[in-house]
Amino acid sequence: MTKKQWDKRLNKKLSALPDKERRRVLDYYDELYWDKRDAGFSEEAILEEFGAPEEAAARALEESGAPKTKKGAAGRFFIAFFLFLFVGLPVLIVLAALGITGAAVFVSGFAVIAAGIADFFYFVAQMCIYGASGAYVAHLGIGLAAAGAGCLLIPPFLFLTKKLFILCGKLFAVTGRFIRGKREAY
Repeated sequence: MTKKQWDKRLNKKLSALPDKERRRVLDYYDELYWDKRDAGFSEEAILEEFGAPEEAAARALEESGAPKTKKGAAGRFFIAFFLFLFVGLPVLIVLAALGITGAAVFVSGFAVIAAGIADFFYFVAQMCIYGASGAYVAHLGIGLAAAGAGCLLIPPFLFLTKKLFILCGKLFAVTGRFIRGKREAY
């Protein structure tokens, strides 16, 4: 881990402190780091002596008497709750309906294939019993066309249904990060 990464993790863990106090802790470790660098210590040795950024933050928080909860966590929770109640829940219902529709269309592709094959074999039997006619031959073509259409519809609807569920997963992940107060890239 580099000094920059260590500082970033420390800063993140000190979010419960006021800005002035957080800056004081970061400046303390910065000054200590540069004093040790001037004394000839390596970056790895200095960071090993500092310990994990989480431990350093815990010590600083304990010394300052700051609460261990994140600043604004309750406010973010209530905002997320009301957004979920009035926006998220209806969106979730619509997404569930879209997912069910996508799954139904995917299954209907198999139904079209089965119906096309059944139609084909029914009219093969009709031709064997009553003899060949133009209508029976046309129905053979219709049965094969229906089976082919079903085969063509399954992959795109499977793809769309999969994308819909992936989108739902990303939406839940973003909401979870918002509630926890994380700002990492996604």
